[in-house]
Amino acid sequence: LYISVLKISQIETNREDTGKCPECGGKTILNSFEKICKECGLVINNLYRESSFIFHDLKNKNSLSKQYVALGERTDFIGGLGSFIDYEKSNYLKDKSGKLLPPSEQKLFRRLKKNYAQFLRIKNHETEYRIFNILNKISLYLNLNKNIRNNVAYYYKKIVKSEEKVINNISLIAFCIFFAP
Repeated sequence: LYISVLKISQIETNREDTGKCPECGGKTILNSFEKICKECGLVINNLYRESSFIFHDLKNKNSLSKQYVALGERTDFIGGLGSFIDYEKSNYLKDKSGKLLPPSEQKLFRRLKKNYAQFLRIKNHETEYRIFNILNKISLYLNLNKNIRNNVAYYYKKIVKSEEKVINNISLIAFCIFFAP
C-alpha cells in the first residue's frame, strides 16, 4: 500500500506541472488534497500524499524512548478536563509497550487512579465542565460534526479567556455554535 501511494504521489506531482483542465482548459489549483479547475470548478482528481505520521515497530525501538504515544479513542473527549490514568473501566493496567504491570505496580496505579477522582479533575472548573457536557448533548441532538463541536469548544475557551466576565455561559455556547461553521 505504501509503495502504491508513493507512486501515485509521484504521478500526481508530475501532473501538477501541466496545470490545465481537460474540460475547459483553465488553470488548475490544489485545494484540500484535490486538483480543481479554477475556471469551471471541476474536481479533476484526488491527490494521495504520504502521511506525516510514521508508525514504527516497537520491537525495533528503544523501550526508554520518550517519544512513544499510545493511540486512544479519547483524544477529542470534551467532557473531561486534563489527562487520565488508563481507560475508565479497565481492570488491568499496562505499560507503554502493552505488557501488564507487575502486581505491586498494579496496586499503586489503581490507588492513584482511584484518588484521581472526578471531583479532583474538575475542581475549580465546574462551570467549564458543565458547559462542555451541555455542548456534547447539544451536538448529539443537532447531529453536529466533531470538527464543529471542537471548534465551538475552542471559541468558547478563547472568548472566556479574553473577556473579564461572561454573564450567561449557555448563551455564549449557543453563539459559538452559530459562529463555528
